[in-house]
Amino acid sequence: NAARMGRTLKVVRMLKLLRMGRLLREKKLPDSIRNTIDGFIRFEAFFIIANMFKILLMVVWINHFIACVWYGIVTSQQTGPV
Repeated sequence: NAARMGRTLKVVRMLKLLRMGRLLREKKLPDSIRNTIDGFIRFEAFFIIANMFKILLMVVWINHFIACVWYGIVTSQQTGPV
């Protein structure tokens, strides 16, 4: 239930952002509010990019770890030169 509630809140937040985006395009908001929302959208984009970078680093680290384990297994079983 908590996961479903979290997803629901994310959907509601995205719908609010879409609505604000529509208002921005129609230029019905004052400039100060529009600038604040633009900054918030850029801030959210930064976190999305940062999370993608963290996921990429995690994948690289896991691949490195698997390669090290594989190398250790292969070299421990060899008796001759590598």
